[in-house]
Amino acid sequence: MKTFHLPTVRRLGSRSLRSGFLLGLCCYVMSGASLFSQPLPLSACVVTVLPMGWRPILATVGAILGYFAHCDAAAAAEFTAVSLLSLAAVAVFQGTRLPSVRWFMPLLSAGVSAVLGGISVLGGEAGLSLLAVKILLSALAVSAFREAFDGNRLARTILTAVIVSGLTGIYPPLGLAAAAALCAIHGELRQAVIFSLALDLTGKFGHCAMPALVLAVLFADHLEEKSLRLATFAVVPNVVFFCFGELSAFYALALLCGSAFCLAPERLAPKVVKQDNPQLREAAEILELLRQRLAGEPPAPETEADEVYDAAAERVCRCCPRFYRCWQQHARQTYRTLSQAAPRIIERGLAQREDFSKEFQEQCCHFEGFLLAINQELDGMLYRRRYRLQMRQSRQALSSQLGGIAEYLHRAQNPERVRRAAFVPHFGICSYGKQDTSGDRCACFPGTGTLYYILLCDGMGSGRTAAELSRETTAILRRLLQSGMSAKTALQLLNGTELLRRQSSYTTIDLLELELSGGTATLYKWGAAPSLLRHFDAVKQLGSPSPPPGVSFDDSPSTYSFCMKRAELLIMATDGADVQLLEQCLSAFEGTDPKELAALLVACADGQDDMTAVTVCLGS
Repeated sequence: MKTFHLPTVRRLGSRSLRSGFLLGLCCYVMSGASLFSQPLPLSACVVTVLPMGWRPILATVGAILGYFAHCDAAAAAEFTAVSLLSLAAVAVFQGTRLPSVRWFMPLLSAGVSAVLGGISVLGGEAGLSLLAVKILLSALAVSAFREAFDGNRLARTILTAVIVSGLTGIYPPLGLAAAAALCAIHGELRQAVIFSLALDLTGKFGHCAMPALVLAVLFADHLEEKSLRLATFAVVPNVVFFCFGELSAFYALALLCGSAFCLAPERLAPKVVKQDNPQLREAAEILELLRQRLAGEPPAPETEADEVYDAAAERVCRCCPRFYRCWQQHARQTYRTLSQAAPRIIERGLAQREDFSKEFQEQCCHFEGFLLAINQELDGMLYRRRYRLQMRQSRQALSSQLGGIAEYLHRAQNPERVRRAAFVPHFGICSYGKQDTSGDRCACFPGTGTLYYILLCDGMGSGRTAAELSRETTAILRRLLQSGMSAKTALQLLNGTELLRRQSSYTTIDLLELELSGGTATLYKWGAAPSLLRHFDAVKQLGSPSPPPGVSFDDSPSTYSFCMKRAELLIMATDGADVQLLEQCLSAFEGTDPKELAALLVACADGQDDMTAVTVCLGS
């Protein structure tokens, strides 16, 4: 009997509506952005980069209201038409491959601006130079805004600078205060240059904003005390404005209010402060030293043939009356005879009379005993060979585990910059158990920062034994990943642990790591069945048969990196599924619900083994 486990996917309607209102407010503000007092169609560019839904509609409404509030009638009508045509283009091309082409939407936005701006030029309301600037800015803004929504830091800084420019167009001191506040919080020179450039291009401050904010950041960068940083951002920009003759009471008050953000709580500042913990640092260094010591190869022993001959001679020849004659007077001849026979003996693992010359057999008075001793030592050689191999693997496994723990402690010392998630994972999970207890187990959980993991394990066999194996593997990996350890290190630690346990049962692993700020994904496959990645109508197979973790230290997971923000859909399934049948079902599926697809894939299985299907896509 088939049992279906379909998790409840987070409802995103209210979230999409809230983000839509926020985008509408941003577009309202951005409509005040200008280039030397000339309005720009930047709010309409935001509409172009959004997928169809509530967000582009509310962004269009905000842009239209802002243009009528901040521009004259002719410019407002032109930019309103640009916004509506951009929204119509989003609706028309939604679901096609064209929006995923990097140059298509920028060219489309530039074309719309060219057509509507050309009408203004023919009516004598604008010049050709301004039209050229609008066309160029439309294309560049669409490219930059799309990268900003995909998580690019520089593009997000540019988008923030455009909003600052819009605030300046609405009320100049407001934009100046916002730029000063952002510089005070971030404290980065590149951002200060971009924000001050956005202020200078509005034409409201002459050319004072650039030296004012840049000098403030340069001075404040060497100060740790918050009160001194506040004084720097409050005094230095006002001195610059006074020297250029642009200082006014409103500007001084705006700079003072903006610089007050130096006193903001640490959680508002994106700048990561390194956690200087001497104990953690020392522990990481000690573990690294131990890892290096274990990673070094032990001294190379004598050749296996020398070990066998020496042991046999010690047992048989030591008490022989001809010992001095064979091993002293004729040592070179004895050594040559034994060396010639060594390759055949070692390769065969057995010594025979034919391996030695007749002269040697006649001169050796205990040849039969010597031959028997050699064969006994050969058996011991095989055991020693196996023991050295096991010791080598154990050393490598332990060295890898120590290195993984040391890396984890170093990461704890230097946390990564916190980013905001731009995507939400949508997934569907459906299982079929051949017995009452399935050997498959799936877990979906958030990691540190904007990482999200989907883990699928398949225990060898079926029933309770397989279920226990997959449950233990899932629990260990989940705790390692949620503690902040990288996926690669966690998998290597698991492999080393399984090698040291030397169990005869194994678990396959499918681990999907989603980076929700940029929509990128990394799939780690170790012994698991192939996965399928669909991009529009094309289906790509990921993975090939390989041994599971715990078989050999030299093995490692297969890694596949790809983007999931452009209508991609990923299928992970255990080995109870027929890959060709899954590919046919995926190609024929025309819906968008991952839960429905997961149930369909399991329903198409032959039911000969436990099977779990996981379907994953990203939504904004």
